[in-house]
Amino acid sequence: MLNKTQILSMLEFSKEHWPSISTLVVGLSLGISIFYAESYFGKFGLSYLHFVDFTDLIKLLFLSKTFFISIILLSGLFILASLLGSKAEVAESKVSRPKTFFTVVISLVIVPVIFFILIAPFTSPSLDASSIKNGYAAFYNIVYHGGKSKVKCASIIAVSSSNYLVWDFKNNKTIIIPKSQIIDFHLTLEKFKSKAAQQDVDTKIEELEERKQKLAKVCKHV
Repeated sequence: MLNKTQILSMLEFSKEHWPSISTLVVGLSLGISIFYAESYFGKFGLSYLHFVDFTDLIKLLFLSKTFFISIILLSGLFILASLLGSKAEVAESKVSRPKTFFTVVISLVIVPVIFFILIAPFTSPSLDASSIKNGYAAFYNIVYHGGKSKVKCASIIAVSSSNYLVWDFKNNKTIIIPKSQIIDFHLTLEKFKSKAAQQDVDTKIEELEERKQKLAKVCKHV
């Protein structure tokens, strides 16, 4: 249990080194975001960084709920590591300040990275991409290019400042549609949500079969 003196010393340490701590937080968060972007969009044959700006990269943090939660937890670990680092610095007053600070900085990098590696299987870009490619995402009917083009079974991969990136389920391809060209955009099939219990395999199979039938109707050529 930390006493008042230790807590104050931790807060003082965080305040004193906040520029370094915040830089590490932002740097690692953006680094992980770029990794996620390249891995996720690579599944659709895209290099996301080729046509987005900095704000789009920040928005990417909200693309996956599990990924967003992992970033929050990652930031929390930064704060925890910095506080523990300040406690160690106070306890080891005989250690030179540069050496102690170097140790703290290393811990701020290593702890969150190890944490992200551990949760990576649950925030995998492959899982998010597969959800779309397998038809579990919501589907939209999009009319664009002055009404000359249409995609009836489109799932949204992502949205940049000027474009919609969609997956054409029927034709198994990615389409980039400028926002300025969209004429009509409406939902035709909601995101798949299983009502079966985790162990109820038979019900889950029936639900997936029903989903396939709905998809066939949505993607049927007119």
